[in-house]
Amino acid sequence: MLGTMLIDSNIIFSLLLKQNDYEKTEKFFDAIAHLGLKVQLLDFALYSITLIMTRRGYRKEIKQFLQGLNVSQSITVYHAKPAEISEALDSNIKLDFDDKLHYYLAKKKNLTLISYDQDFDKTDLKRLTPSQALAKLRL
Repeated sequence: MLGTMLIDSNIIFSLLLKQNDYEKTEKFFDAIAHLGLKVQLLDFALYSITLIMTRRGYRKEIKQFLQGLNVSQSITVYHAKPAEISEALDSNIKLDFDDKLHYYLAKKKNLTLISYDQDFDKTDLKRLTPSQALAKLRL
């Protein structure tokens, strides 16, 4: 089993903008809802996604996504504490801030990271794509 998962912002962009392997991303989110799996999304990622989507003119799409988050039983928004952000910044791992925060919290909370970002492959944190997560779930 995958346990609680941490979703990287690129997974949400895949879903909303129909990028990467978005069909598998859609199937992954369907499985989350159907199986009642637990997923976390960082507040920082949510704010970044909202900022980028509104700047690109996707206000309707991000509002629909936010409404879905409000009713989701599986997806929760995790509010990183200032101490956690500080500890992530102190990490020697060679990632940008957003990725460092995901890395740090996934390690600290023993979460399965779901991401398309190959930068994580240079670390000791094993990430899964939605396709890989579906395979582990045998879907």
